Amino acid sequence: MTKTFSRKVVLRCFFSALFSIAVITANTWSVFGQCSSCPVAKANDPNATNQLAFPPGDVYVDIDVRIQGTDEARQIIAGIGSWNQRNQANGSGVNFIIGPPPQTGTYNVLHATNTTLTNPNGSVNHTTVARTVPNRFDNATSTLNDATIYFNTGGALADPDHPDTSGPYYDPTQSGYDSIFQKETEHETGHDMGLSDVDPTCQQSGQSVMNHAIVPGCPNDNCGAKPLTVSQCDSDAVSTVPNYQPQPNGGGNPPPTYGGNYDSGGGGGGCTDYYWVWYESYDGGQTWYETGQVDYAGCW
Repeated sequence: MTKTFSRKVVLRCFFSALFSIAVITANTWSVFGQCSSCPVAKANDPNATNQLAFPPGDVYVDIDVRIQGTDEARQIIAGIGSWNQRNQANGSGVNFIIGPPPQTGTYNVLHATNTTLTNPNGSVNHTTVARTVPNRFDNATSTLNDATIYFNTGGALADPDHPDTSGPYYDPTQSGYDSIFQKETEHETGHDMGLSDVDPTCQQSGQSVMNHAIVPGCPNDNCGAKPLTVSQCDSDAVSTVPNYQPQPNGGGNPPPTYGGNYDSGGGGGGCTDYYWVWYESYDGGQTWYETGQVDYAGCW
C-alpha cells in the first residue's frame, strides 16, 4: 500500500545536515506501520538525517573534468535529463543546467566526481555505491545550495559480504556498466530533491530510482533493482517535499494594508480604525488571492 501525503504543509521539523547515502543496509521507516514501495520526502521519514533540498530555480551540474567526454559523463547527463523531464510536472520548479556556474555570483550547484570512500576507521567502504555530501546549505529553511555526488568507483563491491572474492560493483566487464552511472545520478539527485531511500524491505525492483542498489552478485545493478529513468512514483514523492509546496504570500509580504471604518468599541482615544486584509500567492507573488482573514489593530 502506498502512503499518500497532503500537499498542504502544516508543520515542519528540522534536523542537522549530514550526508545521504545509498547502502546495502540502512534504517527502515514506516508511517503508522505501513510500508511503501515508493520513496517519501525526507521530511516524512523519521530516520532521515536532514531535510535538505535544492530550491526552485536553476541548479548547475558541474561534472569533474576527468569524467567529461566519457560514457560516464553521458550517463550523468542522461540521469539529470530524466529529472528535468519529471520536474516539468511535479511542481518542484527545479531546472538542472549541465555545465559549471558562471565565475561571478552565487549559484546553486551539483557536482559529480569519482572517488574511493572510506569508513570512519579509515578502511575502504565496500557497501556504499554513491554518496551525496552537502557543501553549502541553510538548515533553518532546509535549503540546499551546493552538493557533491561521489561515485564510489574505487571501493564499492558487487558482493560486500565477501570482499575477498567479490569483484567491483562498478565493473566495465559486466553488463549494466552503460547505465549504472545514470541510475546512481538519478538516485543521488533524488536525495538532493528532498527524497529518502525506499525501505529496502518494501522496495519493488524497477519501481523507484530511490531503491537500494547493491544486490549481492549484481554488479552495475544488472539485476534491475533500479529503473533506468525517474519513475512516476519518484516524481509524485517530490511533490510532497516541503520546499516545493505553495507558500502563503508567495514567500514574502502581503500587499499593502487597507484602512477601514472599524471601531473596536474600546473607546478612550486609544483605538485605531485600521485593519489588515491577508492575501496569498501561488506563483511567486505575481497573482494574489484574499484568504478571508482580517486582523484588526483594535485598541491599546
